[in-house]
Amino acid sequence: MSFPGAFLSSEDNGNVCVTDCALGCRLRDESTPVRKNTLLVLAHLILNDMIKVKGQISEMASCVIDDNAQIAGHARIFFSDLAKRV
Repeated sequence: MSFPGAFLSSEDNGNVCVTDCALGCRLRDESTPVRKNTLLVLAHLILNDMIKVKGQISEMASCVIDDNAQIAGHARIFFSDLAKRV
């Protein structure tokens, strides 16, 4: 799969950083399924060290207070898992 250059950039150590709001902006989408799937994809990529977090972490934090209880629950689990890694 190929992504536009503005979406991903490679660092010297081979890790990939999300540099655009392509995914981060989807966390504010009006559609509940879009927000949920975006959160799950970003959480998977971050927790499996497939991407490094830049600005998206603040967008993901806003999901903790999402109107949808399922999204808020997934966000809390993500941050709990992320905290265990430190």
